[in-house]
Amino acid sequence: MSAFDDAHRRHRALREATKNESLRALAELSSTRNIELGLVEVGEEEATAREKIGSFFEVLRYRVDELSFLDMFLTFERELERLREQISRGSGRRPPVAKRLAEYLRRKDFELADDYLILKLERDRLAHGRSASPGPVVPVDLEKQILQGVLSIFEPTTPTMP
Repeated sequence: MSAFDDAHRRHRALREATKNESLRALAELSSTRNIELGLVEVGEEEATAREKIGSFFEVLRYRVDELSFLDMFLTFERELERLREQISRGSGRRPPVAKRLAEYLRRKDFELADDYLILKLERDRLAHGRSASPGPVVPVDLEKQILQGVLSIFEPTTPTMP
């Protein structure tokens, strides 16, 4: 399993736990548990309680996606640094420092460079709280695919036999 797979599994586990807790809360609207968690108030009407619980878990799902997006990007940055340490300067495959990565990628794969820049902007937006919309714009599955594509440029290739 790769570090990306681990990050992706964490995302799926958090999403599943959020879904299960949402179903549990909606199944017992006026339960002591829901009241203690502050999801509903004692004596609240069913429609209001359902709306409040639904709204709470919708926001929680967005936060899980944001956290997972940042987790995946952090995993990428660690892998990039690991490759920088492993690959010698003279090999021609050594990744540049992170702030020069988009520029480097543009020379190799213009579309991948654009995809990476979108992810980087999204990471910055989420990390600095400048989010106008809930949750990340780019799904975590697509983020994983793009970041793995970036790292694959620097991975050693094995020659194929004719």
